[in-house]
Amino acid sequence: MMSLLDLPAEIVQHVLYRLDPESFYLCLLTSKLMRQHALQSKKLLRHQLDQVPGTRKLSRWIRDDASALLLEFSKRATKHLFNGASHMVNIHTWKAPQTMNRSLSQIVSWYDICKGGGCLTANKSTDPRKRWLRLLLETHASTSVINIRSLEGTHGNDENPKLLYVISPTFLSTCVPEAHNDDINTYQIIRIAWAGACPIGTCSSDPLLAILLRTTGQPLGKLVLVVIILDPYVGPRVTAKYDIKAPRDTAVVTDMVITPEGDPKILWLYPRKSVYKFVGYKSLTDIAFDNRYLTADVVYKIPATMTMIDRISQMRVEGDNVLFFPSSMQIPLWKGTESMTRGWQFAREDTSLPEMHVIWLSDVLGKPIKHYHHHKLTHKDLNNSSPTCVNTALKLFINRKNYDSNQTIPLRKGAFILKAVQYPLGCTQFDPYAPHGPLEHIPVACLADPPDLDNLPTIGLKVAVSPRSHRIALAAWKTLRVYSIDPMAFLSPKHSHGSPKTHSRWHSHDFAFVYRCGREYYSNGASERGCVVLEPIDLKTTGIIYALEWRSEDQLWALTNEGVCKWDIGVWAKGRVGKSELGQGDGQGSLVSRKYPEALSPFP
Repeated sequence: MMSLLDLPAEIVQHVLYRLDPESFYLCLLTSKLMRQHALQSKKLLRHQLDQVPGTRKLSRWIRDDASALLLEFSKRATKHLFNGASHMVNIHTWKAPQTMNRSLSQIVSWYDICKGGGCLTANKSTDPRKRWLRLLLETHASTSVINIRSLEGTHGNDENPKLLYVISPTFLSTCVPEAHNDDINTYQIIRIAWAGACPIGTCSSDPLLAILLRTTGQPLGKLVLVVIILDPYVGPRVTAKYDIKAPRDTAVVTDMVITPEGDPKILWLYPRKSVYKFVGYKSLTDIAFDNRYLTADVVYKIPATMTMIDRISQMRVEGDNVLFFPSSMQIPLWKGTESMTRGWQFAREDTSLPEMHVIWLSDVLGKPIKHYHHHKLTHKDLNNSSPTCVNTALKLFINRKNYDSNQTIPLRKGAFILKAVQYPLGCTQFDPYAPHGPLEHIPVACLADPPDLDNLPTIGLKVAVSPRSHRIALAAWKTLRVYSIDPMAFLSPKHSHGSPKTHSRWHSHDFAFVYRCGREYYSNGASERGCVVLEPIDLKTTGIIYALEWRSEDQLWALTNEGVCKWDIGVWAKGRVGKSELGQGDGQGSLVSRKYPEALSPFP
């Protein structure tokens, strides 16, 4: 049988010309002869470049050099997941003991930004060691033990979860004497909460772990809250212990959060009255008796007579806001904002997206993923031609409804990327955590084929955005889909078109880069109702996904019913599958290779 490589060079190049970008990339990766054929035709390489997202205006030294064109294609294909990532992904699973409680365990983040100097925001830090760290809070219900593991790995190829700290009944017995017994565990872990991000303007960056306990023999409404600080020098130490009494004996703890200052917030559910009660506590110090105590700072009731898909099951602290999330997805329904003058203000978030492709004013929150500052714009239609700063931001928004509450206005259903425009009073950056009031919004992209939003599991839809916002992962049960996005293609006309003058020449009135933003950059793909369509890749899963978090742009971690799972879709992935036991030594397990052919990589 004749091989493709035995055909004349003209026919081989014609076949390469007809390949899709992913197949073309894999041919370049696995065959040196294919790369030699590709280097003989700059027209072929330019044609393949036109089939992947990117700036259409190429510099002269790239356009006229075959090697530079090949390198540019390889970078773009890898960046936008046209590199066979769904087949070449490395998957490693660390099997956890059956005693691990998947609903209480969490994957959390900690950004250590105050070591050795003043506070810096995450995107302004110049120290590469100061970055987000991913930690696993492994909670065991039967033994009442919390193992804190690092998901960052060490130098080299050793990326196994490392055990850092153990919170055991013996440790807690120092502040809760009844928490340790030689025969049985005398307390039950109700909830755990984590505060790991340093608030801007303060220097208390050591992470806090709050554990809500119910001790044996005590009334159902009497709970104990223990706050632990993870000191990098001495390890875990108890910083406070509080006695908390439930508003009613029948009240159930729905969720708990803790601020970086150590103030807990608890959401109680009254099953009989179908109402949520949010209680914010303040920690105060009694100087006379040298002890700390809690006061109920605010009490707010949220009706629980909503539909099942809107039932609140989770809270999160972001800046001065407390966000309330439904059980179905990680898009907030309610927001509570604390101010020095007005106290707490609560509002229901706008979760509707109009069917028409128009700019509309809305308080829609979504999930901010990236923002951009247009500095001192001068335009005849903007502020009487005075130099004015404009902020734009991208938000991830998911809607499950076809019509509004009155069943009259059709809505867009699915997962979308919205662009918000803000006109600040001065030269300030966009603050994703501050209340902004109504902003101009317009949908600019849609995530194609998300998990079935009409048939979500009880644990809901899991959403994760990578640190630089180039990857978005959506997971429901055992379905995991990853989307590639270049946020600057929707925020910066220079990045999208290669030159800011190209956009302003045709759309001189569009000073905020709203009209057709990203359409030129993603001209290789489809568009739908004025939005760029972002296609996903499916990753194989090893179990039911309970939590999801990106460690980097190419490494995704999840908490599953099997244990902890890691996907690596980077350029050096080779389709390996590994299995280990969590907590056994260093977790070294055997790697089962799929034996993809070894080849030279087109990347430097």
